[in-house]
Amino acid sequence: MTWLFKKDIWNNLEKLLKFDKANAVDSTFFVAVDNGKGLNYALRQARKAIDLVKEYEFDVGVHGICYDNYDGIKEEYKMFKRISGLEKFAIR
Repeated sequence: MTWLFKKDIWNNLEKLLKFDKANAVDSTFFVAVDNGKGLNYALRQARKAIDLVKEYEFDVGVHGICYDNYDGIKEEYKMFKRISGLEKFAIR
């Protein structure tokens, strides 16, 4: 179980993007722009992930955290739109 202690064990986005591209998997990725239970990373990391997904030409949308707060949902939507540069995207 030493693999549990390797640096960035959870950050395998680029490996997944490469796999999906090589195997013609039509994927959509959702990136959070707010923090919640079990989800805590900086906005600059979210922007980096969004840019990487776009580079591989997959769809990317916002992974909503504020599911029970309409104003919070709107803020997450606006933030994702601003940092992604996208006009159309899904929210999960």
